[in-house]
Amino acid sequence: MKTITTVARVLLGALFLVMGLDYFLHMMPELPISDRGGAFLTALLDTGYLFPMIKVIEIIAGAMILSGRMVAAALALLAPITMNIVLYHAFLDSNSAWIGFGAGALHLLLLLRYRGAFLPLFQLVPNEDDSAIAVRPSEAIPTHVH
Repeated sequence: MKTITTVARVLLGALFLVMGLDYFLHMMPELPISDRGGAFLTALLDTGYLFPMIKVIEIIAGAMILSGRMVAAALALLAPITMNIVLYHAFLDSNSAWIGFGAGALHLLLLLRYRGAFLPLFQLVPNEDDSAIAVRPSEAIPTHVH
């Protein structure tokens, strides 16, 4: 399972890092886009800030995932972006859908693998002795899961 997790982490991190950098550096050829998909992307671009912000988050989170540091935080940052990529390919543009669905599958696999980092978020009543509520400076905070 460790090898599968590492492969998924490297693939997802590289995908987001490369796609984020491509927005700024134009390294890859443009893929064909459907009319509906093009309209959606044009709306994002026309905001002037949203698409660049998404791409910066993709670059930072992709690098975090590739490095193996703060992977759970990076997965949390990328969750809404990945969901929108999957839904975009499911409903607006099936061209290159394998990329979107592949990213969704890799993200889901890693969320399951790092689920322990997210479980405290779903406690109905927090434990007052929980270190997530009051982290003591002397305690080491793990940066990644082995």
